[in-house]
Amino acid sequence: MRNLLFLLVCLVFSHSALAAGYAETTFKTINERLSYMKDVALFKAQKGAPIEDIERERVVLGKAKDGAAGHGVDPESVSAFFTAQISAAKAIQFRYRADWLSDADALKQSARDLQTEVRPALLKLGDAIIIAIADKLKNEGPFTDAERDLFNDTLTIENLSQRDKDMIFQALKLIRLQQ
Repeated sequence: MRNLLFLLVCLVFSHSALAAGYAETTFKTINERLSYMKDVALFKAQKGAPIEDIERERVVLGKAKDGAAGHGVDPESVSAFFTAQISAAKAIQFRYRADWLSDADALKQSARDLQTEVRPALLKLGDAIIIAIADKLKNEGPFTDAERDLFNDTLTIENLSQRDKDMIFQALKLIRLQQ
């Protein structure tokens, strides 16, 4: 009986660890994608480009929806999530730009090229996020408030506010598999 109880406890904990693994992989990938926003802000500041690029946002959302559909995830629910992520990304960029108004030396840093380095990396990370979300949904179901603390602890990007995190997490919870 004691061995059976031990086995059940092990199964429950390994199941929980696996679930945290799917969520944590997703959260780490989101964090990595947002970590590029300082590079984006610096490149745009140095080139005098605006932070908001509606046409580029359409491209990113289109690729995200196509990728989601290809992995069995509802494209519209992913669209809302990527829109939240884009909004947070712009907020991060605006905060950097505001900080640099009083620190002209910061703009002398070397910026990675937006076209050849940063955007290709962001597209790959966007795909990786979709795959991680699909894995989570297929293996453990939707994201829940029980994972919020892990999400908040994993997203450590400078200039990402708690409200930004809340917006992204709320959209993440709404993502579903295709029917």
